[in-house]
This record gives sequence, structure tokens and C-alpha cells, in this order.
Amino acid sequence: MRTAVIGSGGAGLSTAWLLEEAHEIILFEKQPRLGGHADTYQVEVEGQTFGIDGGFEFFSAEMFPTFSRLLNHLEVPLYRYPMSATFYTTDHKRVTVLPPLREGKIRWASFWPGKVLELLQFRHVLTRAKPLMEARDMNATVAQFIESLFLTKRFKEEFLYPFLLAGWCLEPEEYQQFMAYDVLRYAYMHQPAGLAPFYWLDIVGGTQTYIQAVASDLKRTTIHLETEITGLTRTRAGGYEVTDKQGNQWEFDQVVLATNAFEASQLLAGVEEATVLRQALEQIDYFQTHIAIHGDTRLMPARPQDWSVVNIRYDGRYASNSIWKYWRMDKRPIFKSWVSYEAELPDPLYAQTSYWHPKVNAAYFASQKLVQAQQGHHNLWLAGMYTYDVDCHESAILSGVKIAQQLAPGSVRLQKLLV
Repeated sequence: MRTAVIGSGGAGLSTAWLLEEAHEIILFEKQPRLGGHADTYQVEVEGQTFGIDGGFEFFSAEMFPTFSRLLNHLEVPLYRYPMSATFYTTDHKRVTVLPPLREGKIRWASFWPGKVLELLQFRHVLTRAKPLMEARDMNATVAQFIESLFLTKRFKEEFLYPFLLAGWCLEPEEYQQFMAYDVLRYAYMHQPAGLAPFYWLDIVGGTQTYIQAVASDLKRTTIHLETEITGLTRTRAGGYEVTDKQGNQWEFDQVVLATNAFEASQLLAGVEEATVLRQALEQIDYFQTHIAIHGDTRLMPARPQDWSVVNIRYDGRYASNSIWKYWRMDKRPIFKSWVSYEAELPDPLYAQTSYWHPKVNAAYFASQKLVQAQQGHHNLWLAGMYTYDVDCHESAILSGVKIAQQLAPGSVRLQKLLV
């Protein structure tokens, strides 16, 4: 069977990898590189080059089991590290370091009465989130869930809301309408036991290491880079004719759209049978985040001893992250920061990029249910993190798995990811 995969992010690339045992795959990517949000920048500082991820990077075996199995199968090298976080206000008058135990040493400032109360309330939030997580309850918004809990006003307004907001970097009122299940999933799955940190995983060399590993393992897939697909129409035989921006055309039996929801809805404009699917996709709204890779300590806590892997700066309204993976850059001051609300760009600036992310509100999850119900109708499939569960790379890989279960159930590779 001849199958088109449009888009080469984690979802599209894994779908091609899983299907090619049973299908002739042609993969189209409009960018000059593979990977989508798996986007590693090579930054040269002081004569040395470091791979810094601009997009997706954080994962664990606990929350990303399918993705982890893929990496293990491809023998992608991993680094295991303790997660740490620092929450601080931009005037540097308030600093909270998590967890209290680091590198075998206790941060005694974390045991001041006010800090202990914050830790206890945060643990209470995660404990109360357990029913949401177990039931995959996507009905309560962040605001509804938090306001239902017995928490101090100061903790909610000056710590919890901004702490959670930093991972999204958008208007606070919008993020409070996101579903609590999605927003709290990372914190719930990775809460440390006691005072010690939870250990996460990092891909040696950056996420492009894994992308290249998947691409190198493709045997029956033809890849077309810098090929933007602009048209999709049905053929009399029930398949599809795919047209690129230059007017080139191909025919396929099946089509997998592995773009974001907005781009997928645009491609379906000429497919009358996909009206319901297109309407579902149009419910998903996106926002843009702006990322800078830089060496400006202005966007970090004032004292280097307070620097963490994740550094959350809060100016009283907006909260944004700065990431410092010290093991990648030999402890040099090289950072990745969300800069959507910064008045000026950091200096020195090594790279700058932007990504589109879905707003994980009620409409997002309503659309997800409709998309799942429409999968495979008229030989049309959707792959992407928005098609299954929370918006993370695990969901992207799972979307490919679910397609393979229908189109290539005997795939040996599929069985390796399902173990």
C-alpha cells in the first residue's frame, strides 16, 4: 500500500518508521530539516560547540514509556539527571529552591516556616490531583480545580499560579482556562519522594540525535525535504492526490496528516468527505511562544548558587522559564529562555526561534474526541500530540502507534513499542 505522511515531527517520523514494514511510505516535510519541535541548535561558545534544544526536551520513563522504548530500541544515548527548580521574583526579593535536598546537601533556607508551608500546600495540590489523573478527567479548568482547594490566597496568587504558568508563557487569564489534567500532569507524574529530587532523562547531544537515529533506520521510506504540500483531493479510486507548492503531484492509497491541527484543517479544505473532521480541527486554537538561547544572566536568579535546571522568573503578572542544563555546556552560562514578554532580548543572543502550541482548553479536548472517532475514515489519518491525551511528545509517538495498530498490526517494530 502506498501511503503519504505529511510532516516529520515526532508523530510523522514515528508513523513512517512503524508503517514502512507494510507500506511504501513517502514522507513530506516543508522545512529543510526533520523533527518539528525536536529542534537542536548548535551553539559555539569559547571555541566549543554545544547542542541546545530550542523546543521539546524534558521527559522521563514514567510519563514517556513508549518514547523511552523507542529510544532504547534505537540505542539512543541518554543522560539521567536530578530535576531542580528555582522560583524567584524579578526583583530577586523572593527565591524558592526545590527540592530542599541537592547533591546530598540540604538547603536550610527551604525550611523557613513560609517555605515549608508552600511545600506542604504544593504537595496537597498534587495529592488532590490524583483522582483527575487516574480518571483522565478533562472537565475541570486550572482555576476551577485550584479554587476548589483549601489553600492560602498568597500561595495561590504568588506561587502556584505563576509556577504553573511559566511552562506555558501566555496571558494568565487564558492559561487558567486550560484543563487542570493537562497542566498538572508533569508535576503530578514527577513529584519527588521526600526531600530528594526526581530523576529525568536527557538525550545526549539533543533531541536531533533521536530524530537522526529514526531517520537512519528508515528502510522503505522516501523523504522529501523542503516540500510544502498545498493540496489534497480524492481520486476516483478512493485514494488521494497530493500536490506540492511547485505543482508536483503524487497519488496515494492512504494519507497521514502529521502537521498541527491548523495546518491539517487547511489541507482538508478540498476534501468534502472530511467536513466533520475539519470542523473538529478548527476548534483547536494555538498561541506562539518565543524562545531565546543566550548567555544573559539577567534572566536567571541573582546568585549562581540558586541556579537550577528550571528557573522560573515572575514579574507580578507574567511567569517564564529559563532552562540551564549545566551538564551539556560544562557549567557554562548558556540558557534557553521563554522571552515572549521580555522588553528586550537577552545579550549575548546565540539563537532565537518561535513555536506554535495548542491551547489545552475545553475545546481542545472536545476536538480530540471527535478526531479519534474520525480516524481512518476515507483512508485519512491524523498524527500528532493533539490527537491523544496531554500535549507532550509521548502523545505524539502514541498517535503513530495507534495508526500502526490499524494499518500495520503485524509490524515487528510496533510490537517493540507495545512491550
